[in-house]
Amino acid sequence: MRTYVLVATVFFDLLTVVQLVRLFLRWPVFVAGVSIPLWVSGVAALIVGSLEIAGMLVLVRNRVPRAAVYRGVEAAGAIVKEAIAVERPFTSR
Repeated sequence: MRTYVLVATVFFDLLTVVQLVRLFLRWPVFVAGVSIPLWVSGVAALIVGSLEIAGMLVLVRNRVPRAAVYRGVEAAGAIVKEAIAVERPFTSR
């Protein structure tokens, strides 16, 4: 069960980061030709972020080795740095 919680927590962490990056960089998203508003990413970040926090609490209470948690956080940080370094194809002027 620890592995499942760890994988789910890292996945929720990555989803939160992606939603926040979309929100701050104002990336447009279209689903079936319909533009998804930016506020949806804010709500999604809150929901997924709360699931990530819940997973971290479970990991801490079950004493998962900290090195595994830190590896997940470092991976998320690397993805954010890479996403910010990518040149934005859409710029608002």
